[in-house]
Amino acid sequence: PAGTPIRAIANLELSRMYQARGQPDRALSYARRRERSPRARLLAPMVRLQGELHQELGNLAAAAESFALYLHIRADPDPVLLTEVQDVRERLDEVQRAISDGSRDQ
Repeated sequence: PAGTPIRAIANLELSRMYQARGQPDRALSYARRRERSPRARLLAPMVRLQGELHQELGNLAAAAESFALYLHIRADPDPVLLTEVQDVRERLDEVQRAISDGSRDQ
């Protein structure tokens, strides 16, 4: 049923599966399905995955927005998440540089 952690996990895994198959559009459709649950443990991974998929599709502004939201959610991460958070910071910096470089070309 909608709103359950199982459904959220299924959406996350389906999104990752389609990403691995080279179908980022379809993967993004599953990554956008946020379940309404009091336990939103999967929100950060889903937002990070959305950012990765937007970046892969060349939607840099949307990727930057997703990565920034992820960093907001993970503003005070547990030590086990520090490497992941740093990776997203680097991705956000990369996307912002690409956006900035693109705006200079115009």
